[in-house]
Amino acid sequence: MRLVPCLSIWVVCTTCCLAEVDDFNSPLLNTNKWLFSEDFSQNFVHTNGYITFQSTNATTPQNGYIFWKEKMSLSNNWNAKIQSYINPSFVPSGVPIRFPIPSLSGSNDIVLNGVIETAIGITDTLSGSNYYANLFLKGNNNQKYFNPNFTTIDSGGNTDANFVQVQSDKVLLEINYDSSAQRLYSYMYDYSDDILGSIIGSDSFEVSQLGSLSEVYVFVGGDTFTTIAPQGSATLDNFEIVPEPSALSLLAIGLGGLAVMRRRRS
Repeated sequence: MRLVPCLSIWVVCTTCCLAEVDDFNSPLLNTNKWLFSEDFSQNFVHTNGYITFQSTNATTPQNGYIFWKEKMSLSNNWNAKIQSYINPSFVPSGVPIRFPIPSLSGSNDIVLNGVIETAIGITDTLSGSNYYANLFLKGNNNQKYFNPNFTTIDSGGNTDANFVQVQSDKVLLEINYDSSAQRLYSYMYDYSDDILGSIIGSDSFEVSQLGSLSEVYVFVGGDTFTTIAPQGSATLDNFEIVPEPSALSLLAIGLGGLAVMRRRRS
């Protein structure tokens, strides 16, 4: 009579243990978990407590990205999230950058003189030739925006710019992959005072648009466009990734639990 409840607890506990986290509290980045790409990480900075990036160049984009070492299968469900903070005292500056919005044209596009942004997303390779990103950004107009669907696919390699204005300085960025739908869902939540608040916005993306892929890298980080940004202008913290075990893995877990319970009863 005790077998089913015990087995259920076994499966639930083992599934929960599959979650992997990084609070970035170690003095150095954990290279057992993360990969660097030279092209994308020249301005990446790991400090004792969070990750950040900086820019000393006001004329060209500067990037700081790291990649989760284990590629994620597109045959299984999985979820990844990270906390993002943009310092309210920092205001970007620089030459104008136009963010085209496919449903609008001309003066209705968002034009910002300098941008800083943080991101979580997926890419096919460490070179980032094709990618999809969930962005939290701030422009020189001192306004913050959520762009849940920034990708190389739309508008000639630009963006499907679904901009939502954000009041919070600290948010939770999340991507959730649904293997049955072959779609990646992006969410942003308010995270003021380190408390998970209401949802700010969401969107989704058909992963097949990136090509015939069976697995992808998950990346986190940020970048600047035509602005100088000192260290700490935008930071990321408390990364978590949760792969859903396959049916075969769950079967193996269940059989293992049965074996243990039988030994105990004998």
